[in-house]
Amino acid sequence: FVSLVDDTSAGADVVKKLQSHKVDTRYIRTTPDGMGTWLAIFDNTGDVTASISKRPDLSPIADILDEQGDEIFSQADSILLEIDMEKDIVKRTFALAEKYRKPVYAVVSNMSIAIERRDFLRSVHCFICNQQEAGILFSENYDGLSPDEMLPILRDKIRGAQIRRMVVTMGAQGAVFATLDGEDGYCPAKKVDVKDTTGAGDIFGGSAVWKLLQTGKRPEDLDEAELTQIVSFACRAAGLSTTKHGGISSVPDSIS
Repeated sequence: FVSLVDDTSAGADVVKKLQSHKVDTRYIRTTPDGMGTWLAIFDNTGDVTASISKRPDLSPIADILDEQGDEIFSQADSILLEIDMEKDIVKRTFALAEKYRKPVYAVVSNMSIAIERRDFLRSVHCFICNQQEAGILFSENYDGLSPDEMLPILRDKIRGAQIRRMVVTMGAQGAVFATLDGEDGYCPAKKVDVKDTTGAGDIFGGSAVWKLLQTGKRPEDLDEAELTQIVSFACRAAGLSTTKHGGISSVPDSIS
């Protein structure tokens, strides 16, 4: 896991919690401004109604890639990247991934920045975002659409944008996916007692990539049934995470 944390007790606690989940933290660097701040207001259903954030200084990640990038990428099965990080970091990530022939999967935290990275989105093996973010990416409003309405739109949009595979999460409705090879589908969400949606999108993305790696196949070799299993697994993981408070602390111990 390549990232940064603050040189504070909060930063140390993040590393400790990651280690408790058996995450390899060797490539996490401690810096004075390594963690951003996110203030959010949630409604009674657990959805975010308003938020404000301060992005951290991620430039030390470029140093990690320069110093240890070959070691990291040569040992990795695949790369899961936050596509809206500093452009130089994204460039270095794709260069190393190409050098070692590793597939890159992308998630996003700020779509307003990510829409300036359309050239990179064409290079990822799969892009994962939520319904609102998809609307920003394609300059349309998808709020209130059902999965049946969202799926044909997604099929059409990825062809125009030349995004090889894309998954759009839709909260309590589940998620839809489509590929340029013609596979697509809808995976409903499991009904749960929602307490806190913090981190659910990140858990969805990480769970989807983990499940994909368990198949032992490259993304282009997966059929529609296998893609459905992967997205369904990620839906269950994200859903279970919302039944607990917090981010890291809400990662499910097991998923049935």
